Amino acid sequence: MKTAGEVLRQARKERGWGLGQVAKETKIREAFLQALEDNDYTRLPSATSARGFLKNYAEYLDLPAESVLALFRRDHQKEGRQGIPVGWREAMDRSGVSWRDSGQRLLAVGVLIGVLFYLGQQYFRLARGPFLEVQYPQEGEEVVLEKIEVAGRADRDALVTVNDHLVALNQRGEFRYLLDLFSGENQITIKAESRNGQESVKQVKVFHLDK
Repeated sequence: MKTAGEVLRQARKERGWGLGQVAKETKIREAFLQALEDNDYTRLPSATSARGFLKNYAEYLDLPAESVLALFRRDHQKEGRQGIPVGWREAMDRSGVSWRDSGQRLLAVGVLIGVLFYLGQQYFRLARGPFLEVQYPQEGEEVVLEKIEVAGRADRDALVTVNDHLVALNQRGEFRYLLDLFSGENQITIKAESRNGQESVKQVKVFHLDK
């Protein structure tokens, strides 16, 4: 699965925009935009700044901001310490402010125990991958329009793609995406990826008939 930075860089390049142009129009420094695309959040002032810049950059590129932020959360949950990027943690360690404090260490241990307990309870459910249901289109459907709406449901915290295009979920976990069709047979691949990297995949074959 792509990272938040890779999704942003790909969308920008597909539109043929340079970082300088984006910086000028979004009022975000070019160096910060480059850091976002490089997934190097240590070059940003704070986690709050990173989330704000990601949201604004995604909206500027007409991407679902919540899905991009979910990618950010997924990537940094893997790093532990409540998703704080490595560089920020090292800076905190050097300053002796946070993680050297005994109270914070106890809190970290408590969080770790809670996470392990939760993972133990959810192991079998997670092993199956996230819930994913494709409601439309149906296998083997024939259409004459050049576009088709792909619709379905998934776990609300899953990252869903349709033929590698990131799509947004509403509060009920529903998604809709308008997909361009080629003449003849079209293979549609819908994926849902959970925060722990498990995937559920559905494939639907439809046929575009020339008018």
